[in-house]
Amino acid sequence: MKNMQRLIALVLMLSMLAGFFPADILGIGTTAQAEAPDPTVVEAKGFSGMPEQAAELADQGAAQTDGGWQYVRIPDTDYAAVVGYTDPMATELEMPDMFGDLDVVAVAPGALSALKQLETIYIPGNVRAMGEKALPRGTSVKAMNAAYAAAWAGENGYPYVNASSYEFREGVVDLSDVRTDNFVRLSESEVWLRNLEATRLKKGS
Repeated sequence: MKNMQRLIALVLMLSMLAGFFPADILGIGTTAQAEAPDPTVVEAKGFSGMPEQAAELADQGAAQTDGGWQYVRIPDTDYAAVVGYTDPMATELEMPDMFGDLDVVAVAPGALSALKQLETIYIPGNVRAMGEKALPRGTSVKAMNAAYAAAWAGENGYPYVNASSYEFREGVVDLSDVRTDNFVRLSESEVWLRNLEATRLKKGS
């Protein structure tokens, strides 16, 4: 009988405590689940093969020139890829983010490797793929915080210069080089971005 009373007292005490502690601490009514992929996150797909495709198009004579930059249009897209630059003595360059109405998203393998005097090049956040030896060895890659070019520089052993004006925490993406017509504030907590800019975002950024 005493054991039964103790058991009832214990159950009553636990019931009272349950009101003061969060259910997840007590393990009551909670289950651990793997986080499902967020369908609203835009992934950077379809860019990886563009540098090699651009090199092939350039070899076929499809290159055009704009302000010294040589580029090709990626077929069936509104994208362009840099395949060269006409001034071999250039020391500092700023790659455009557009040629006409085409977004610059790639740099062909070896595209600028002949520019032996090149010290620094700014690469816009639009660029989502760069081929092997796209730049001369030792050239400093200047790009916004968390842009693709910053990761490419680290992976390929090129010096990196952060073009962002502020110090950023790890994982935060600087989108200050995005054209103002490429985003729209929908509310206090929502911003619309074109898919190309959205591919730069990660969870938590």
